[in-house]
Amino acid sequence: MISRAFVRGEGKITLQMASGRIAKLPSLMMNRSKEYNYALEGLRGLAAMWVFFAHAFSWQLFDPVYRLSYPWPEYLISFTSPAHIGVLIFICLSGYVIGLTNPANKPLSPKQYLFKRFIRIYPLYLLTVVISSLIAGYTHLSQIFGHLIFLNPHFVAPLAGNNVLWSIGYEVIYYLVFLLIALFLPHKRTIFIYLILSLSILVCLVCLYPGQGKILASYLSGLVFWLLGMYLSWFCVPKPQFHNIETEEFLQNRIPLWSMLLLVVATGAYGNGGSILNGLHLSSTITSPLGLNDFFCIPIVIYIFLALTQNTVSKLFKKLCFVVSFLLPSTFITIASFQGKLLNYPTYLATLILLVLAVFLLPVKTTLQPLENLKWSGSVSYAIYIFHIPVMVLIGKIPNFSNTLWEFLLRLCLSLAATLAVANFAETKLQPSIRHHIQLLIAGIIKNG
Repeated sequence: MISRAFVRGEGKITLQMASGRIAKLPSLMMNRSKEYNYALEGLRGLAAMWVFFAHAFSWQLFDPVYRLSYPWPEYLISFTSPAHIGVLIFICLSGYVIGLTNPANKPLSPKQYLFKRFIRIYPLYLLTVVISSLIAGYTHLSQIFGHLIFLNPHFVAPLAGNNVLWSIGYEVIYYLVFLLIALFLPHKRTIFIYLILSLSILVCLVCLYPGQGKILASYLSGLVFWLLGMYLSWFCVPKPQFHNIETEEFLQNRIPLWSMLLLVVATGAYGNGGSILNGLHLSSTITSPLGLNDFFCIPIVIYIFLALTQNTVSKLFKKLCFVVSFLLPSTFITIASFQGKLLNYPTYLATLILLVLAVFLLPVKTTLQPLENLKWSGSVSYAIYIFHIPVMVLIGKIPNFSNTLWEFLLRLCLSLAATLAVANFAETKLQPSIRHHIQLLIAGIIKNG
């Protein structure tokens, strides 16, 4: 869960209400305790759905025969599923959550921190590695072992039955980096900013020169996003929220939510920064699975985080993120138009339509309730991510009986339902049970030792 809590201050804030009556509302301050930011939880669930549908439409693993013909997969992915930005949001959210649960002003217990991370990540990860290896049928032992110690994708080949596990290995490294930061780096805003800027410059320098440093650049690119999330939770305090004196509910801020989400999809449609780097003849700087090209997504990721968390940052910085978020896809569309490519490629056309809709819906502001309604998917998003490919592969092994679009859609719905069912069971039943038994085992060892 993504936690966000408020405690009552000693003073009172007096507000003049529309009726002319004076209302005394308790002042509220940020405290990293037990109330949850359901909007961020919903965003995480939405990102998981983006990843699911992008892989469903692009790889179509759940149907052994029928294939959507070009350009329909490209249109479907471009208009609905910015999977790569979804992964970047996952990484940024991971840093944000770690920052919230391990605040800068409290001492860190390395053993407790590592144990919690291990219990949260590894049991389900181990299970999906085993299942993925079995259904692939021709997995080499070195691949399995490499995945168990997070050497994929650079040092061992990805599993044929689940080639999306690379991001878990990245995050494990970032968890260890956090330990070093928490223990040895002064917890000061300026030092943190210098660290992020230094890593960003290092990524640029490494990518500009060919060599084995591309692997380092890939890891560091993700680390920049992870540290940005951590920076927001450590140094950018959310604005106070106030109770409605009649309903005793928090007054929710209204934001152009639909415009923001369309802008995220538009950014994913034009290929993040890869298309821009290709246009500048800098394709050699692009690294996989993360790299310099992903830095073009930083403005939109920060923009949506600031909107959902209401973190206090300078208005100039917030407006800058807003402007650049729209400027990048607009620049891409302008260049494509001059080159005569705008109507010839599905991704270009999708970017244009989504961008126009995002601009059109800017005046339409709503509460965060639509995202908060997706909090259930956010609570199982980790399992959705690591199990959706094996589920699709297994459904793809069911013999095809009609080779029609209707069967394809039926298999797609079955894949989604099965993925959600498996994820819910893994997160709500299996993982808590594993955690409980490991804790009992450790308690028994300590008692008998």
